[in-house]
Amino acid sequence: MMRALRGLGSALLLGALLAGVPALLVRIGRWPQLGWRDLLRPDDGSLLLGALTAGAWAAWLVIAALVLVEIVNAVAGLRIRLPGVAGPQRWVAGLVLSVAALIGSNHPAQAAPPPAAPAAPAAPAGEAGQAADRDERAAPQTSRWATHRVQRGDTLWDLAERYYRDGMAWQRIRDANADLIDDPDELEIGWRLVLPGVTAEADGNDGRPADRGQQEDADRRGASGERSEPAAQPRRPISDPGAGPASRRAAEPAGRPTPVGEPAAEAALAGVPAPELARAGAPAAGVAVGASALLAAGVVGTVALRRARQLAERAPGRRLPDPGAAARRVEAALGQRQRPNLLRRVDAAVREATATLGTGSRVRLDRVLVAGPAAAEDRAGAITMIFDAPPGPPPPGWLADGSAWQCPAGHEPSPAPRQPTRWPALACIGWVSDGSMLMVDLESRPLLNLGAARRDASGAEVAEDFRAALMLELTCAPWSEQARVIMIGGDTDFVTALGEPHAAAASDLAEVTPWLRRLIMERRAAGGGIAQRADPDRADAWQPVVLLFARPLGARGLGELRELLADARGLGVSAVCLGEPDEPLVDVGGRPADWFGTDFAPQLIDRSVRAGVTALLAASRDPAADRAWWWADDTAAPDRHTTAPDRHDTESAGARITWLRPPGDRAQDHSASSTPSQEASAVNDPPAHSSSPAAPVVGLLGPVRLTGTTGVPPSRAGRQCVEYAAWLLEHPGATGQEMAAGLLVAEGTRRSNMSRLRLWLGHDADGLAYLPEAYSGRIELHPDVTSDWLRLQALLVIGVNRAADGALRAALELVRGAPLADAAPGQWTWAEELRTDMCSMIRDAAHVLAERALAGGDHATARWACERGLLAAEEDERLLCLRLQIEHDTGNALDAERLALRMTRHARALGVDLSDDTVAVIQRVLEGRPRRRA
Repeated sequence: MMRALRGLGSALLLGALLAGVPALLVRIGRWPQLGWRDLLRPDDGSLLLGALTAGAWAAWLVIAALVLVEIVNAVAGLRIRLPGVAGPQRWVAGLVLSVAALIGSNHPAQAAPPPAAPAAPAAPAGEAGQAADRDERAAPQTSRWATHRVQRGDTLWDLAERYYRDGMAWQRIRDANADLIDDPDELEIGWRLVLPGVTAEADGNDGRPADRGQQEDADRRGASGERSEPAAQPRRPISDPGAGPASRRAAEPAGRPTPVGEPAAEAALAGVPAPELARAGAPAAGVAVGASALLAAGVVGTVALRRARQLAERAPGRRLPDPGAAARRVEAALGQRQRPNLLRRVDAAVREATATLGTGSRVRLDRVLVAGPAAAEDRAGAITMIFDAPPGPPPPGWLADGSAWQCPAGHEPSPAPRQPTRWPALACIGWVSDGSMLMVDLESRPLLNLGAARRDASGAEVAEDFRAALMLELTCAPWSEQARVIMIGGDTDFVTALGEPHAAAASDLAEVTPWLRRLIMERRAAGGGIAQRADPDRADAWQPVVLLFARPLGARGLGELRELLADARGLGVSAVCLGEPDEPLVDVGGRPADWFGTDFAPQLIDRSVRAGVTALLAASRDPAADRAWWWADDTAAPDRHTTAPDRHDTESAGARITWLRPPGDRAQDHSASSTPSQEASAVNDPPAHSSSPAAPVVGLLGPVRLTGTTGVPPSRAGRQCVEYAAWLLEHPGATGQEMAAGLLVAEGTRRSNMSRLRLWLGHDADGLAYLPEAYSGRIELHPDVTSDWLRLQALLVIGVNRAADGALRAALELVRGAPLADAAPGQWTWAEELRTDMCSMIRDAAHVLAERALAGGDHATARWACERGLLAAEEDERLLCLRLQIEHDTGNALDAERLALRMTRHARALGVDLSDDTVAVIQRVLEGRPRRRA
C-alpha cells in the first residue's frame, strides 16, 4: 500500500513538473520588450521578471531532460549521468523509480505465481550454489529460482504479497537471504533477493534478473523506511512423504536443477581482481558453494575438535600450524554456511529412530529429507525418514504417515546415551525441489556407479565433485564414525591428513580383497545382519565398509567387485564407482540429476575446496611444534619482523598504545649485563595513566565491545560494527572490496555498517574523524584507535617468557573472558587464527606468571594468574595442573581432588592423554607420591 501511495505521489509530482510548470510559466511569465534605452535607466521590475522567467524555463528544461534520461536508464538498463546536476538527478531518479515500481507491480508479466510446487529442483539460498567456474562448462540452464532487484520502496511484506500472494511469507524471503538481510525493516536499493520456490518462468523474465545491472551507483543506494510487519507463517499440511518416485517425477518437470546462485557473501566478491583477493585473504568467488549446511557443519566441527586437542596438548611457546591462506578462506566460507544445531538434530534423530526400530526390524531406509533454514518457520528442521515399507510405531513425539516417520520442527529428539546408529553410511547428496536436503543410505545401493550421461570432461568432473562430497560426508559427519571408508586409487593425501582409524587408502582393489573376504566370512558365520547395529554391544562389529573408487576399474576389476558384493549382500559392504561404462549409471550431471527416480540438485565439492579441507585437516592433525612469535629464544629476543611481519609489527602495535613505556626506559630495565632470570624479575610496569586523551578501544579479550567513542552508538548491527573495527585494525590500508571479501559480506551491507561505525567512533579533540573517508581508496583507522589485543602484544613485546612480572600482570588484567566470547557460530569466521593466537598467548602469560609466583611461594598471585588464564583457555591442562599444586600446597584437599577429576574427565572426552608431568602431580596429590617406574 505504501509503495502504491509513493508511486502515485511521484507520478503526480512528475506530472506537475512536466506539464503544470510550463503551463504556469506561460500564464504568469513575463518577457519584457527591451530596447537599448531600457538598459540605461533604472529597472521598473520588468527586467527582473524577465530574468526570473528565463531562469524558471531553464530549470524546467533541465528537469525535463533529467526525467527523459532516467526513463531511458530505467528502460534500457543504462547509467547516463549529466555533469553538474548529480543532486537533482538523484532526486528525479527516485521519482522515476517509484513510478516504475508502481507500474511493474500491476503489470501482468509480474503477477504472483500460483502457490504450486516449483517447476524444478533448486537448492536453498546460501547452501547449494554452484561455483562460478563450473557454470561455464554446464549446458544452458532452463529453470532457476527467480531473483528480485530491490527498488526504492520495496519491503519484504510487499514482495511476499507480490510473489506468494501472502504477506506473511516475508520470512521465507528473509531466511533465503540471511547472508544479506540483517534487519527485515531495511532493504537497500540494488540488493538482489532470491525468491525460493518462484521459478524464473513464473516471474516472466526467462531466468534473467529483472534488474538494471549488477550494481547501482553509490549515489543511488539507500535504505527503505518501510517496516515489514512480522507475522508467523501459518502451519501448512505436511505433504505425503511416502509418495513414490513416479508421482514425484510427474510433479517435477525435467530441467537442470539450478542452485540459487552465489550467496551474498560470494556475490560481494564479483569484480574483485584476483591479486586483490589474494592480498586480502578473501575467498575466490564460489568457494565452498557446493557444500550443504550439514556438510559444512561436519567439516568445521571436525577441524574444531582436532584444534581443541592441539590446544590441550600444546606446550608453552608453541603455536598451532598455519594451514595457509587458501585453507583459511575455505574454512571461513564453510563457517558461514554451517548449521551445527541442525547437524546435531539429524544425528540425534537417526539414533532415536535406530533405538525404536530395534534389532528385529528389516525395513530399509530409502531416503531422508531435512528441511533447511530457508524453509518456512514451521518446517525448518523437520526430518522425514522414508522407508521401503511401513516401519511401525514411531518414536514418541514423531509423526507417522504410511512408510514414513517425521520428526516435527518443534520436537527435540532424545536418544539414549551412546546409542549407535543403524545407518552410519548416511550421506547428504543434494537438494530436492522444495529446498530440503536429500540424504540417502549408501548401503541401500550396494553398487553405485556415478557419472554423467554426457561423456565429456565436464561430466566426468561433476561426477568427481559429487564423489568428493560423499567422501567428506562419510568422514566428517558425527554418525560416520561407525563407518569404515576405504579410498581406492586416490585420495591418499586426504586420508593421511585425516589420520583417523575409520578411513584408509589402498592402491587398488586387490590390496583389500583378502581382508574383505575374511570379513564377509566372519559376518556370515555370526549371522544377524546389519540390524544388529541397534545393539550397542554389537554395533562396532557390524560397522559398514564403503569402498570409494577414484578411477574406473575396468571390466575385470568390475567383475571381481560384483562377485565380492554378491557374497556380502546384507553384510554391510558397499562400493561407489566412478564412470564404469558397463554398469547402470547414476546420472549426477543431468538436468536435473536423478537418484533412482528422485530429481535433485547435487552437492558438489570442487578441487579447490577439497585441497582446502585437506590442508585444514593436515594442520590440525599434529601437535603444535612451531615456535610462537610471542615467545623469545633462550639467547635473544624474537625478531618480530620475521615471525609476524604484518600483524605483529612492534612499531605498528606501539603506535596505537598511547601509554606504552618509551624504548629507552625499557633498555634500562634490560641492560646487556643482566641475565635472563634477572630480566624476568625486572620491574617494567606501564604507566598508570595515558599521556593522551582517551580514544576508542576495541575489546576482543572477552565479549566484544567498543569503548571510548565520542559518537552516537548505532541502533542496530552494533556487534557487526565492532567486527568491522577489529578487521580494520588487523588489516590496515585495505580497500573496500578487500574488506567485503575478507568479511564475506555484501558491498551494500559493508557500506551501511561502515557509516554506522564512522558515526559511532566520532572525532578526536582536534576534530579528526576516528574513521576517515577513504579518499585514497585505502581504509585506515585513526592512529589512536587501538584494541586490548594490541595493548597485550605491546606489553609483552620482548617475549612472554622474558617479560617482567608487572608486564605479565598488566597483560592478564586486560582479559575479561574467552576471546570473542559472544561471537556466535558463523560470525567472525575470518578471525579463527586470531582467536587461537589470543587464547594461546594469554595461556602462556598466565602459565609463566603462575610458575614464577609458585616458585616464590606467592600462592595468591599464582592462583590469580591461573584464573585469568582459564578465562581464555578453559580446561587447559597445564593451568589446571598448577591450580592442583596450589590447592594441595595450601591444604585444600577437596578442591585438589575436584581439579584432578576435572582434568581426567576432560582428557577422556577429548580423546587425548594427560602428560607424564600431570599424571605424576595427580598421583602425588591423591596418593601421596608418584608411582614407581622402571
